[in-house]
Amino acid sequence: MVTTGSSGCKCHEHDSMYFYGAIIKVPVQIEASDIDQCISKCWKYVIAGARRCKAVNYVKTDKRCEFLHQQFNVSDRVLVKYYGDRNPNAIYAIPISCPDSDQGKVSCGTTSIDPMGSSVFRIVNGAEAKPHSIPWLVSIRDGFAVKGHKCGGTIISVNNAKESDIMITAAHCIKDVFEPDSIEIVAGAHNLHKEDGTEQKVEYEEYAMHDDYNYKTKENDIAIVKLKTPFKFGPGVQPACLPAAGEKLTDGTKGLVAGWGQTDEDKEKPMPESLQQLIVPTVNSEKCVEYYKDVEEPKFSDEKIMFCAGYPEGGKDSCQGDSGGPILFKDTKGHYVLQGVVSFGKGCARKDKVGVYTRVSNYIDWINDNVKKMSTIAKRQLAG
Repeated sequence: MVTTGSSGCKCHEHDSMYFYGAIIKVPVQIEASDIDQCISKCWKYVIAGARRCKAVNYVKTDKRCEFLHQQFNVSDRVLVKYYGDRNPNAIYAIPISCPDSDQGKVSCGTTSIDPMGSSVFRIVNGAEAKPHSIPWLVSIRDGFAVKGHKCGGTIISVNNAKESDIMITAAHCIKDVFEPDSIEIVAGAHNLHKEDGTEQKVEYEEYAMHDDYNYKTKENDIAIVKLKTPFKFGPGVQPACLPAAGEKLTDGTKGLVAGWGQTDEDKEKPMPESLQQLIVPTVNSEKCVEYYKDVEEPKFSDEKIMFCAGYPEGGKDSCQGDSGGPILFKDTKGHYVLQGVVSFGKGCARKDKVGVYTRVSNYIDWINDNVKKMSTIAKRQLAG
């Protein structure tokens, strides 16, 4: 099929084995309506992933990811070339890096240093995470004279603003830790005792534990914290993505858990100074019920509100002090999604006692409702 605009923009679709996709030819002088139509069509093949787009076109570099969603201004254009793998003389319109499919919005779950680039990281018996590779993780610190790390938390985006006054943590962290005038929440940290200029320290204004949180069973172990001062996004500080409501992970899917918690079950041993991380696979719910059948509360009980991840053989696990922090999994775009909140386990890294996490996808409506009620940013955008 060939489509031709009034100004000569031509788009050819090909289904041959040599080239499966679309080719466009764009004159330098062309009307915006024609070039937008052709290039937008061409890029739909590229984004779909199954086809390629061969093109010679003039576009702004920072607009190369926008063709699926909006028109571009042909008066501001520079030549951009993308090279294919079969024909060295061909030019393919393949995006090198698109931060997000929704243009004009702050991207979530992205980091310049991929924390899952290696599979050896662990918290118990630990290895240090790459500095600032997990920019959505915060340290909740408690104390009056000296504030020490108690729990983790996760920054989430508020209406795609370039800042956020909302974080998610475990309800048991709120109940056990939060006291008036004693809490400090720190983003952009790596070493708890040495600052490197990326840290942002704020106080909290209010919080909401889930109405059905059960302190004994750890059911519905999730809370939202409203910050007095928003975290500004930048180097070392970014939001994680939220999952779709009801989303579940396939057994054995590898995720990332991180924190400043204990590296050994022995509570007398000091916490690590630097951030630790661990890559763990999700565990079948029926197996997790079996692992915890001989344990008094809390125990794994309901796969709708919690899930398990870890190694049945033991040796690697989250531990005390990691509570409230995130377990994240990459989506199809490579963005890190907050699928779970560190909730509980029997000891740390014990055989057949994998970690249990609050399933965030079960609480999306609750999270969104509370963000609307609590967030100053959300209220300001609504009023404006």
